[in-house]
Amino acid sequence: MLRSKLTFDQLVGVNIQYGDDQAIVQTVPGRPWRSSALCTNHVMRSGRHFAVFTTVGSLWTIGVIRPVQITSDLGGDLGLSNVDSFDPVWKRFWEGLRNERTERWGRWTRSTVHCCNVTNFGYYYCYDWISNQERIGISYECDSRDLIGLLLDLDQGTLSLYQNGQRIQSLKNGLWGAYCWYASVGGISVDSMDDSVSIERGSAPEE
Repeated sequence: MLRSKLTFDQLVGVNIQYGDDQAIVQTVPGRPWRSSALCTNHVMRSGRHFAVFTTVGSLWTIGVIRPVQITSDLGGDLGLSNVDSFDPVWKRFWEGLRNERTERWGRWTRSTVHCCNVTNFGYYYCYDWISNQERIGISYECDSRDLIGLLLDLDQGTLSLYQNGQRIQSLKNGLWGAYCWYASVGGISVDSMDDSVSIERGSAPEE
């Protein structure tokens, strides 16, 4: 698994599709809704993991999330029937996402950090899917096609941000249990720029 290609195996929402392969996701032209892609085929439980994201557009987020299985018709226990958009940071989905907890999260998980993401407009957020939303300003400017790296160190419980190979800052500590990579794309109007995110595995840098 540590040598296999990273791909998105779950697409959730109507405004998302694969690009040339499953390592690339992009918005559907003419649809403004927010949608998300998850890498639940690569669950990280320990060790150091580095992913490099190439982004295009003006409204995207990338990060880590607990491994959850979301049915293709947005039904099931999440209560997502008849919902066109999906982003795990939206409060209306939190109870359903918490109910999706499985042994894959870690039976004795010490962390209540269930979702963390970096935005293109200079902020980092983390969520416990109950009430807390932590927002941290990031000292970086992201241009289209910058290489954005995330280092998840589950030995130390930290998540750090890189840009074009340079370390920007440590984002969060106290991350324990199982996580997978994810990305969200999509605008708020039909005139929004088309967005895309690609993911690939990188060699974990020394901090």
